Amino acid sequence: MHIDVETKFEVGQEVFLIKKDRKVIENKEKCKICNGEGHIVFKRYTMSCPECEGSKYICVDSNIVDNYFTDKKPHTITSIGIKTTAKESELTYMIDGKAYERKKVSENEIFATREEAENRCNELNKEVKGNGNR
Repeated sequence: MHIDVETKFEVGQEVFLIKKDRKVIENKEKCKICNGEGHIVFKRYTMSCPECEGSKYICVDSNIVDNYFTDKKPHTITSIGIKTTAKESELTYMIDGKAYERKKVSENEIFATREEAENRCNELNKEVKGNGNR
């Protein structure tokens, strides 16, 4: 078997990564059982509110918000791997050897310049806003 693969980047090349920060935004209101006190009196005993569990607030809805951003410093590609199945092939890049928290990243998360990475983040963030995720 002979495999010849064209890669977008080379070993030793400095690249910029995009990352995603995911947050959960909760819409809360004051607990109606304890009136925001966090506790109730039952048969002359003070106890934590069973509805809000002492937090004083109830979450009425929540939304997941994604924010894409560019790493501040460039990273170095230390190796390239390929996974081949009967249906497809996938390239992964090892970044900064073992020092990087996600050791392997796909080609769509890597860019040759900071400007390209920032432009892609802006596109992704617009898509997130357009989908009502913000």
